[in-house]
Order: sequence, then C-alpha cells, then structure tokens
Amino acid sequence: MSVPTPDADGLYKRKLSGTSLFLAKGAMPEELNYGDPIVSTLLWSTQKFEVARVVSDMQKLADGFVRMHSVPEGNRWKKVEGWTSAENVKEIQVSSEEEIWEFVEAKKTESMSNPAHPWWEVFILNSSSSRSLALFRVHHAIGDGISLTAIFCQILCGEDGMPIGLEAIGKLSGSSSSSSSSPRRKKETQYGIGTALSAIAKIPKVAMVPKGPFDTETAYLGPAPERRKAESSGKRKTVMLPSFSLEAVKKIAKSSEVPEGVTINDVLLSGFTGMLRRYCEFMGDDLFQYGSGDRSCCCGTTFNSRALVAFAMPRSPDELRDPEDALRNAFTFISCPLAVLAKKPLQRLTLTAASVDALKRSGEAFTAFNIQSFAQKTLPEAEVKKTGVGLLSRHTCVFSNVPGPQFPVWAFGNAVDEPGFIYPNVCQQVALVSYNGRICGNVCLDPEVVERSDVLGAFLLEEMQELAGEVGVPPESVLFSKDDPAAAMLEKLVASRKETVKYETVARPVAAAAVVAEGEGEGEGLRSRLGKSGAEGAGVDA
Repeated sequence: MSVPTPDADGLYKRKLSGTSLFLAKGAMPEELNYGDPIVSTLLWSTQKFEVARVVSDMQKLADGFVRMHSVPEGNRWKKVEGWTSAENVKEIQVSSEEEIWEFVEAKKTESMSNPAHPWWEVFILNSSSSRSLALFRVHHAIGDGISLTAIFCQILCGEDGMPIGLEAIGKLSGSSSSSSSSPRRKKETQYGIGTALSAIAKIPKVAMVPKGPFDTETAYLGPAPERRKAESSGKRKTVMLPSFSLEAVKKIAKSSEVPEGVTINDVLLSGFTGMLRRYCEFMGDDLFQYGSGDRSCCCGTTFNSRALVAFAMPRSPDELRDPEDALRNAFTFISCPLAVLAKKPLQRLTLTAASVDALKRSGEAFTAFNIQSFAQKTLPEAEVKKTGVGLLSRHTCVFSNVPGPQFPVWAFGNAVDEPGFIYPNVCQQVALVSYNGRICGNVCLDPEVVERSDVLGAFLLEEMQELAGEVGVPPESVLFSKDDPAAAMLEKLVASRKETVKYETVARPVAAAAVVAEGEGEGEGLRSRLGKSGAEGAGVDA
C-alpha cells in the first residue's frame, strides 16, 4: 500500500479519532502535573546496537506510515518536511545496566525532546559491561499497543533476516478466514447479537463508573481522599516482575483442576491479585484477616478492589498494514473485580476467570468504547479529561498484557534478549508482554504509597508457584530463570516472615482505633475504611 499524498499545507485527509485527539491534547488536566502520555518500549540485547541500522529501520517506518513522519495539527496529521529519522535517534554511552535504568527512570515522565519533530524518539544505550538497550519512546497519540506492535513486525526479523510479519502474532488481527456459512460463524453471529443487546443494557452501568465509588483503601492503595485529588507527586517507580515460563502458565490454564475456558490472561491477572493480597498481609493490613472469598467484609460493607483491563477493538490484517489506518487508538478500559479477599490461589483464579468471562459476554467493552467515542466528540475537553481522571483514580490499577512472537527476533540487527514497556499512569500500571516462551513485565507505581515495592516480585512468584502446586503443575517449572532476583527475595521472606510492619490507615479515626485496642466494637476501623471507598466515595467527582 502506498502512502497518500498530503494537501498543499502538508495535511493528510484522515482526521484523528476522538481518542487520538484526546491524547494529543494531553490526557490529563494540566494542573495535575502528569505530563504527556508517553509509552516507553524497551528492547534489551546482549550486543551493542549500531546507530546507523537503527536510523535505517526507523526511516522505513517513517516512510511507510503517516503518523511516523507527522505531527498533529488541529484534528489532522501534518507531514514534517525536510526531516529524517536520524534527528530522532540518539546514542548514549553508559557503563552498566544500573546506569541504563537510571536513564530510563528519569526519561519515562519527560515530554518529547523536540515536539516539532514526529512524536517518537529512540535512545541507544550501549554498554560494554552489560546488556545494551534500545529505548523507543512514543507519544500515545500515535497509536495503541496493538498498532505499534503491528508496525514493528515490519522491521523485527527472524533468524533468517526476514521481517516476521503480522502472522507471528496472530492475536493482533481479527480472523477473516472463517466462512459466514460455517456452523462456527453462525454461532458467533448469534452470540454477537446477544452481546450487542447486552451492551445496550450496560450503558447506565458503564457511564457511571467514573463517578462511582473509589476502591477500598489498603496497604497497596492510598486513601480515597488523596486519590480523589488525583494530583501527581511526580514520582513513579518501575518495579520489575519475575519472568515466568509461558508453557507453565499454559499448563495451569489447561489443568483439569481449573474451570474450562480459563485463559493465560486469567492466570496472570489472578497471580497479580494474589500478589496484592500477600503484600497487604505482609504490611499487616488488618482488612485481610477477614477474607471470605467474596466481596463482602466482616462488617457487612462492600469491599472494592478493581483493575481497569485494556480491551483493544479487533482490526483486520489489511488495516494493520495500511499507511493511514495501521496506527490508531482503538481501545477502551473495562472495570474488572479483583478477587483479593479470596484466601487461596485456585479460588482467586476461579473467581478471576468468571469475572473476565462475564465481562467478555456482557458487551461492556463495546459499550465503553462507544460511550468513550461519543463523549470525546461531544463534551468539552475539560469534562472529558475530568472523566478520564475519575475513571483511573477510582481503580487499583490498569492491567495490560501484550502478546509477542514466541520465537527469537532481531531488532535493529540485534537479537532481542527481553522486551518490555513502561507507562506512568494515574493509578498503578501493570505492563506484561509475552516473548519467546516467557512472560515478563513490570509495575509502574507511586513509591510513596507502596513503601516496600522491593518484595512485590517475590510475592508474585510465591503466588504463581502455589497456584501451580494446587493444580498439579510442578511449582519449580513456573520461574523462567532460576537466577531471577525474585527467587532470592522469596527465600529471604520465607525465612523471616516476622519482618512485617503495621499499616496505619489515614482513614481510620483515632477514637475508633482506641475502641478496637480496648477489645470493644471490633470492626469499627475496617468499617471506617470501607465507608471511605464505598458509600462516602459514591457520586464524588474527581
């Protein structure tokens, strides 16, 4: 497909979608100090990168896709004349992997170096004593995770040196091979009609989420009054999670001990949920002494703990190759309950899978996407941003899982050792990616809220290993590498479970705490915390 020709003013005909325009203008109110929505993609290699090869490959993408050589102007994309990719590629010499991480952490909340250039840049951090890194930073207005992964398939190569193509990541594109007369297609069509009707019925529920209750305060999540302000402290820390064997996760999902239809994503989401519970127990959060496996607490008040799960709208292979259509933002968020109160890993997985399946069947993603599109086209910009903040600040985290190629690939001429991506957000952002038989990822969080983030990876590993043991999968097969730092941390934690600190909630009144201390009115402290997130949080604008 050839790139279309812009008009005399350099403007392309296709307009930005509501989501892309919303992101281009800054997704958050300026006074909240969140900066531009920048996605950082990390490509690690055991070899040094050649700058000339990076420049050449990025020029191919710039020549082939409108948004890679343009900047937003109004609601259109404008070609940047006289520009080449070399102006957006910079090499930085470093002495260690620690120095690389220092650079990444400092850069992740910064705006683009030159906003007059196309809104992406690559930093090459070559080290002679450790792994090297190609850091690709891109403004979210250019595209979502699926579209960015799709265009990179044109420069990522296999062992034979040929581009891997979209076929390497089948989940990225919608299937076009099924015949409309096949029994399966007829069943899908009937299911689609039911989903559409359900989606219409979900409009009131979905529309009220940004103005609904806040998630319950826990040791992992700050008090609702602070989240209601939604002001950025400017501090975000990237916490690396242990890498898991994709094959072991698949075996857990397919085990006869788990409900039929459990997916890899269900296993990962339940693992993250278990990590949260273990962290709260470790921090001495008394709320988790009363778990009953459902969403009710001992004092009869509703407990809220939810993740915003990213749902991307399906698109065809032709769309993902189109110079104008490939890069786009066609995604939404769905609020999914986290089974944090469930006491056992298998119970958490069962409840998680049921919640995710119900969301898929409900049509809420379709409803949310259309409400989102309508709001972005009709409401004032300030109101749209306020709604976005309200949605994010009311949830525990955003959870995303991007599928990657399951064989070794080469980027810019180098074998990719490990990929990843980082996105600072209003709430905590979980970013997972699967590649070459492993699942790796990170959590981008506020270190002032999660005080002991150093133990998160160990608790995630412990949760996944216990889950594997419950369903008959060897626990030792879960961890991708025995040298993972999470393994050593877990051994340390297991050896000294007494290393706990008491989490003192800001929301608990002093008087109520004193009553509990005297052995009277048990549960008052919990009730005050739950009330802050439940009844008192409902209907409050962010």
